[in-house]
Amino acid sequence: VVPGGTGPARIIDLSPLGVASSTGSLLFVPPGFAGEGQLKILSYNASQWYSTTVSPDGNGTYDLASVAPGIFLGGGLEGAVYVSAGNPQFVADSVLVCEYGTGSVVGYEVDGNGDPIQSTRRVFVSGLSGAEGATIDPLTGDFLFCTFGGAGQVVRVSGFTKSESCIGDINGDAQVNGADLGQVLGNWGDCAECAEDLNGDCVVNGLDLGVLLSVWGPCPG
Repeated sequence: VVPGGTGPARIIDLSPLGVASSTGSLLFVPPGFAGEGQLKILSYNASQWYSTTVSPDGNGTYDLASVAPGIFLGGGLEGAVYVSAGNPQFVADSVLVCEYGTGSVVGYEVDGNGDPIQSTRRVFVSGLSGAEGATIDPLTGDFLFCTFGGAGQVVRVSGFTKSESCIGDINGDAQVNGADLGQVLGNWGDCAECAEDLNGDCVVNGLDLGVLLSVWGPCPG
């Protein structure tokens, strides 16, 4: 769906690419992790984790490359987020995955392609009623996910450090200032995994400008 659109601008059938239905989640590997920029596709029914890449198709939307064979994880895969090494209880770069079928959020260390290492699975949160979508708050670093059953809650887990040392510091000078603003304005429009896309929605627009202005000034620490 392109910015300002009222319906799908491009639909890609995943079945011919070897992805089992139904799709539980999509996520890009964040900067700084092995495999950064790759698109990961998670299948709920088949509990498979797939890898591919995207490229602009010239019409404001994107093409998918061939999809690598899936990795079976089990549990009914839904949302997932990456967690960098050095966070409490995380000694290696990892990914947290919502398992709808087990009512759990589980963690895996990731390999050199940004994929979960099956033997490292450990339970992060259990006793949930259908764990689903997941994201990282770009301003606080909090882990957010939702549950389907019961009250249909959004759960926040705090205590994580932000994956970026200073969101908004695009040029790495430990300041969020006019130089970073210039980069945001200069890359306005569609983009996939570009540094100026501060909220991770694959477009640089007023939302990213709002994030930039909210953290204006010297970086913490």
